[in-house]
Amino acid sequence: MEDSWQTPHLTLQNPILTVLPKYRELYLPNGDKFEGMTTQGIPNGPGKRLVKDGSSYLGEFSEGKENGYGTWFNPKGLIMRQGLWKDGSPVFSNQSQ
Repeated sequence: MEDSWQTPHLTLQNPILTVLPKYRELYLPNGDKFEGMTTQGIPNGPGKRLVKDGSSYLGEFSEGKENGYGTWFNPKGLIMRQGLWKDGSPVFSNQSQ
């Protein structure tokens, strides 16, 4: 294996390679599909969440949640919400960040 070291008694994964961001397509526990960058299997960085009802979010993720700038689309592809998100929810202008 290129990303591990082996000794007679132990195999160690390369700690740098296990935390590097990777592009992945994965299914989340709630059934939504995620396409984008992950770190250790968790959405982190730019990506897209495809919800079972056909709506989607396109934007930034951090620790598995929508964080940063993003856009929410309805099933017909119309923009429903665009702007900043924090911990998976939109940030409204009257909220403190």
